[in-house]
Order: sequence, then C-alpha cells, then structure tokens
Amino acid sequence: MSDDGPLRLTLKLEGPLVEEHRLPLSELQRIARHLRGTLRSIAVVLSDSGPSGQAGRVKKFIEDSVDLRVVGSPRGGSFALDLELPPDAPPEQAELVESIGPRLGERSVRAFVRGLEELSDDTERLPHGYDRGVLQAVEGFSQTLRHGVSHILLATSHDGADRPARLDRSCVALAKSLIKRPHRSHAVVEGSLRMVDDDTLECRVETPGAASVTCYFDEKDRDAVWQAGHGRKYVRVSGEGEFFPGEPRPRRLWATSIVVTHEALPFDPEIFWTERPLEALAEEQGVDQFEPRSVDDSWRDDAEAEALIAAINEE
Repeated sequence: MSDDGPLRLTLKLEGPLVEEHRLPLSELQRIARHLRGTLRSIAVVLSDSGPSGQAGRVKKFIEDSVDLRVVGSPRGGSFALDLELPPDAPPEQAELVESIGPRLGERSVRAFVRGLEELSDDTERLPHGYDRGVLQAVEGFSQTLRHGVSHILLATSHDGADRPARLDRSCVALAKSLIKRPHRSHAVVEGSLRMVDDDTLECRVETPGAASVTCYFDEKDRDAVWQAGHGRKYVRVSGEGEFFPGEPRPRRLWATSIVVTHEALPFDPEIFWTERPLEALAEEQGVDQFEPRSVDDSWRDDAEAEALIAAINEE
C-alpha cells in the first residue's frame, strides 16, 4: 500500500444505458462480478498460485487482496465509481502475502489496466499478469457491453498513474481471439522432475494424468535442478510457458524458479501402470503362483439367507 493511501481505481461507463447517470443494479452487480473475477485471476498468476480460471476455491489471501471497496457515490457524468483496495493483510496472513511480494491487490489492478492497453492483434506474449484464464475473464464483460454500455474506462489515481484503459467490444473480441491462438505467458507446473540432458539442463515435469512439460533452466539453477531431477523430487516450476489452444498446461516452459515441494515417493509410481505376468511377480517375490480355485456353490444356503432378511424386516 502506498504512503499516500490505498490505490484507487475509477470506472467510468459510457453508452445509452447510462446517459442519465443511472445504471440498473443488475448491471452493476454483473460488472462488479467480472471485475473482481478478472483481478482475482491476475492475482493467481502474479502469486504463482497456478493457472487462473481453474475450478475450485482460490486461496483466501488472494480473495482478500482484490476485494475492492466502493468509496464514492456516482458523480455527474456518465456513470462513475471510485473503488479502493482493502487494507493490509491481517497478521496471520502477512507472512504468506509477503512471501509472494507486497501489495498483491495493487499489482493486480495495475496489471489489469496496463494489460488492456498492451493487448493487440499481433500479441504473441501476453502482458504481465495475464494468462488464458485472465483473457476468459475479460471476455466475460461482453454481456454488459451488449446491454447499453458502449465502453468502460479504467484509471488509477496515484502519482505515476497508468493511462486510462478502454474496455469495449473490440477489446473483448480481441481477448476471445487470443484465447484460440498459441501464445506465451506466465506459467506454473507441478510434478516430479526427470532430467533429460545434464548439459543443457533440459528436464521434464511429469504429473499423473497430464501431459509432461519440457522445461529449460538457467545455469544458476543447475545444482537445484540436478538434485531434484536425479532424485525424482516433486517440484513447482514457474516461468514463461508456451501454450496451445485447448491445452491447460504449456508444452514447454523456460523456467525462472524451481522449488522442491516434497520428496519423491520411495518407489517408482510408473510400476503401478506396468503390465507384468503373474509368473514374473511370483518369482520376484519368492512365492508360489496363485492358482484360482474352481467355483463351488455348496457353501450357499438360501434358506438361511432368507431367514436373516426376514428377521431384519421384522425389526
């Protein structure tokens, strides 16, 4: 949080729906939901908490960081709202928030505004803080922009403020188009690390049930990569990923950091999926091979079973 107080974000809506400086509550709710969802997605990316737009709950400190508050009444003009970020994280969360960088909410707001200005039809690398989930969140504003709001202007209010960004139907169409193209953006993958080439530090991150991701590391990470790769340790790798349409994970990732989250299993999990004949398993374990017995129904007593069912029904 700045010494001048919380960062403020101003939204100004223009179009026939707001010509009389009024906005239906349903539309205000819709805009607020999409704005918060977009900032939450960016905060997920900035905090290395995984790709945005995934099902499931988001960490509480992320939800808290983008819980904007209304601080001003609508003013004369089209329709404007002043919003400010929440106060600093409570003591029990402060250490966690500081570990991923201070002022997560402020950084998310600035990344949102700047990113809208940086998006273009020839974008190959998404703006800082953006990934495919953020583009999907931006696309979510389309319904509001079809119901009488021609565009939304977003501006921050501190010294060195960003130039106001314009969110309109062409911007939404651009986000929709970029979702369907290959692109590069920030990425985080987790799984066991397998060394592929010691010389080039090329590795694979393998996660059960998902396609492996080829990772390339810098020389500064050689020791950590070598130990994790040869020990098959479970890691979290972040960096710039190369994504293709319809694929939630990047195919390749140029890593900027690697963190060992926990040690690898004391056995190779791939053995579970390897088909082996019973003879080989029996020989390896030093036991006799299992011989299935013939089916014999002589043990069955239907009268006894019927008596048991009747007793249960009586109770």
